[in-house]
Amino acid sequence: SINCPLLTSSNEIKNDTEVLNVFPNPATDQLTIQGLNVNDRVQIMSVQGQVVKDFIYTNNLFSISDLNGGIYFISVNALQNSKFIKE
Repeated sequence: SINCPLLTSSNEIKNDTEVLNVFPNPATDQLTIQGLNVNDRVQIMSVQGQVVKDFIYTNNLFSISDLNGGIYFISVNALQNSKFIKE
């Protein structure tokens, strides 16, 4: 199962102190996530809950060219969640 305390269809995710901006959405080859801190753990999960990408944040661009088209969820430090569509 996926622990998803906050899901949104918008590109912006908010918690108490931070705002993440995820774009473009839908995306094709690269996904930009703004508002992360260095060394944040970013996981991209399929709708089945399988982790398909696991990154330690070093810059805003994440390559998703190897993912199949579909809906994916983003988890940052297991606290913030969003979704994006891969075309």
